[in-house]
Amino acid sequence: MTMFESIRDLSEAVTLIKGNGQRLEIFAEIQSKTAYIHDIDTPVEIDDIIERPRGTVIDRFIVTEVLPWNSKLDGDSMFEPHIQVKIKPYRNSCHNDDTAINISGSIKARNVIINSGNSARISLSDNNKFEDLIKSLKESSADVEIIRSAEDMRDCVGETSFKAKYEAFISSLANHVTILQAVIPYLPWLNGLQ
Repeated sequence: MTMFESIRDLSEAVTLIKGNGQRLEIFAEIQSKTAYIHDIDTPVEIDDIIERPRGTVIDRFIVTEVLPWNSKLDGDSMFEPHIQVKIKPYRNSCHNDDTAINISGSIKARNVIINSGNSARISLSDNNKFEDLIKSLKESSADVEIIRSAEDMRDCVGETSFKAKYEAFISSLANHVTILQAVIPYLPWLNGLQ
């Protein structure tokens, strides 16, 4: 190799994240405050994010300035055409692994917020428990009102009206001993949702 290596020889695979969330795999040489992108058609803009994997860590940089290659200014430059971008670290680097999040209790979709920079698996199990409860009620030949009461509870978990729906459900079971036996395994869980 010569003293002056080409930008392409020094570049590595990185991900360019556009403002709209689009992810582009590109090649760039990342230095402490500057990145050189050898493909001059790369649609890099200010505030884009560049992610560089480094083992189990992903370094993240935000683009603060874009200086496109200009053949007139570089003249007989020994370097190939490139885009030079000024960068600075973007928040903290993140670990490159899946994060498992176990959530108990009922979660409505409007209440779940996930940082788009991390991947996560979320398991919401309460709706399945409600479906199991409703199935047990149906198998016990419960009245339509009792089933509807269980569905009302399912639909308002986490809201202030849940306690009233729970109490209405429990009182609807008072005269149905056989159905109450099917519900008993679910009572500690339902009581915990209040």
